[in-house]
Amino acid sequence: MHTLSSQNTSTIEYVKKHQSLFRWIVFFVEIIFLLFIIKSYINYWNIEQAIIKEKQDTQKIQEHIYYLNNFQKKYLNSEYSQYLLWHENKRFFDKETIVYFVHWKKEQEKVKQKSKNLVKKKQPLEQRKKLIKQKMWYILQQ
Repeated sequence: MHTLSSQNTSTIEYVKKHQSLFRWIVFFVEIIFLLFIIKSYINYWNIEQAIIKEKQDTQKIQEHIYYLNNFQKKYLNSEYSQYLLWHENKRFFDKETIVYFVHWKKEQEKVKQKSKNLVKKKQPLEQRKKLIKQKMWYILQQ
């Protein structure tokens, strides 16, 4: 029994003697564990984000499938689909025209603005754009 107590005292003396060394060892072990914890948390977060993104993608695909089955298929099978598809593609049948509704007061304000702008000297690029707009307006009016 005497040897056990002497061994304990020698261990305690050894720990007291090298106390700063043990502190540094514990410090570095804690840093290593912290790095592992941070790495595992980042992996967990990435997995969570991937799951959320996958759920959103699945929901978008499901909504698109519902749209195709419940609306577009019926739309394409209807008798008016040809007319509607032509109009979606900006193609018109014979004797069809485009009608623009313009508010009268807004038109008057535009005319006033144009008269004010005539005093200013315009750049060639602005004049070219204005000419193209006027030509397009004339074409659309016919």
